Amino acid sequence: FGPIYWVFTATNYALVLSALVLLLRGRRTASALTRVQSLPLAIALIAPVITNVALISGIAPRAYDPMPFGVAVTALLLWWGAWRGRLLELVPLARGRLVDSLTDGILILDLEGRILDANPRLRALLDRSADSLVGQTLDATLDVGTALGAAVRSAAQARAVTSVRHGASVFDVRAVPVPDHAGQVRAQVIVLQEVTERHELQVAQARLIEELRDALAQVRTLRGLLPICASCKCIRDDEGQWRTLELYISERTEADFTHGLCPTCITTLYPDDAGTGATR
Repeated sequence: FGPIYWVFTATNYALVLSALVLLLRGRRTASALTRVQSLPLAIALIAPVITNVALISGIAPRAYDPMPFGVAVTALLLWWGAWRGRLLELVPLARGRLVDSLTDGILILDLEGRILDANPRLRALLDRSADSLVGQTLDATLDVGTALGAAVRSAAQARAVTSVRHGASVFDVRAVPVPDHAGQVRAQVIVLQEVTERHELQVAQARLIEELRDALAQVRTLRGLLPICASCKCIRDDEGQWRTLELYISERTEADFTHGLCPTCITTLYPDDAGTGATR
C-alpha cells in the first residue's frame, strides 16, 4: 500500500481508539439516556476498523474491498441510534448541574409517549430506577390506579395543570411542549412542582375566611330593628317568642352577663345604703 497509507492508517486507528475510550469512559457515569445513545455510536466506530483490519491482514481478498460494507454498517447504526435513542433530538447539556439538581420532578416524553429521561426527584417519587423508565411507554410505566400516576397521565394527554396529593406532599402537575426550530412539537416535559407549603397556606386562608364569615353572620343577627318591650325589656325573636334581653343576646353572640345594680337603682331599692356609696 505504500508508506503514506500506513501513516494515515495508524493516525486513523489512534483517533478511532481514542474516541472509543472516551465514549466508554463517559458511558460509565452517564445517565440512562446517554448510555442508550452511546451503544450504537461505539459499534459504529468499531465497524470500519474491523473491515479495514480484514483488508490489511488478507482475511478479505484485496480485489473485494470490505470498507464500503463497514461504512454502510456505521451509517445504519447511526440511523438506528438517531431513531431508537433519539440521538439528535434532546441533548442533555449540563444535565448533571441543571435537571438532576432540581427539587421538581422532571419527566421527558417523545411524541409516541416513550420516556426519554427522568431526573432523580421523579424517580424517587415513582420509586423506579432510570433503567426501568427510559425507553418505556408512559402507559406501561405508570400505575394509573394511584393519584400521582393518574395526574401525570392526565397532564400528558390534556396538557393542563392538575393538583395531586402524594403522601404528605402536594404537587402541581403540568406538561410543557418542546418545539423544534420549525415550531413543531417534538416532545413534552412533565413537571411535578411541590406546592405543599402554598397549599397549606391556602387551606389556612380558607379556614380563616370561613371563620370571619361565621363571625360576620353572628354580628348581622343583632343589626336592624329589634322589637323590645318598653316595660320588661324582653325582645321578640323571629319565631314570635319573647325572651329576656340577656338570653336573646347570649344565644346570638358569645357574650356572657353578670348582674349588679347601678347607683340609681341602689338609691331606689336600697335608700339606706345610698349615702354610703355602696354598690351591688
